[in-house]
Amino acid sequence: MEKFIKENKWICIIFGVAILVSLFSNSKSNDFTSLQKTKLCKAYIGDLFNKPTSSISKFKEEGDLIYVTYIRHSDKSEWFYVCDVSSKSMVWTGWLEDKRDWGRLREEDRVKLNVDKNAEKVTFIGPDTRNKVVVYL
Repeated sequence: MEKFIKENKWICIIFGVAILVSLFSNSKSNDFTSLQKTKLCKAYIGDLFNKPTSSISKFKEEGDLIYVTYIRHSDKSEWFYVCDVSSKSMVWTGWLEDKRDWGRLREEDRVKLNVDKNAEKVTFIGPDTRNKVVVYL
């Protein structure tokens, strides 16, 4: 291996730099802050369940998972949801009170996140409403 590296020194250097550039650009290009993930999750859940984002509260975060809740006014029941927010998409699940566990990820409702860095906004199409949702970061 050492002989290979010496004989192909420039190829190894170029390859190494390419890997570093790739890792740096992928890890920094679309990563969202905690606040941004929360805004995205609240907008997503709000669109899915026709709730204003102001009525939805974050109560927990674990990595890319954002946990939110809201109180349904008609019966004062509390509803809990989790959004899995990545740099490219978002999907949700809800708390199943009868099973005392989280439900399955709703892959059929996964949305693609379109990031516009210049305008500092993210857009996605609501899976049920077909609304174009715009979230300003």
